[in-house]
Amino acid sequence: MPVRTTTAGPRTSGGSSYHGVGFDLDSPLEVGPVLQSAAQALSAGTPLFAKANLEDAATGTSAIMDVEYSIDDGSSWSSIFPAGNGNKLVMPVGSKAVVTVTVFAISAVALNTKFRPRVIQIGTNNPGGYGSIDFVWS
Repeated sequence: MPVRTTTAGPRTSGGSSYHGVGFDLDSPLEVGPVLQSAAQALSAGTPLFAKANLEDAATGTSAIMDVEYSIDDGSSWSSIFPAGNGNKLVMPVGSKAVVTVTVFAISAVALNTKFRPRVIQIGTNNPGGYGSIDFVWS
């Protein structure tokens, strides 16, 4: 699945500085990690939110996406979200709306942490795709 990956440096809004990573999903979703798209944290901080949307909505079943992190240069990966698919980025059937999650399994982002998206579930009639995932911290 081709993906454009971005790593954002500090951005300021109302006196606060924000950092993040973003992934643009350029083709229909396929289950599994998106291996060629690891992004790296350019700063440390506290997780604020993750959000996702699909321009081509999943149908039949919801699409479920995750953001994984690695602190050992990609040798092992874990979810930034608590256990259970319902705690991840769940794209409702037929919806193109932005989904936002603010509860995380990690309490901090360390400098040089790597991130990648993982697709856990695709729509059964139409997999969904052409969307984006963002993870932001301060």
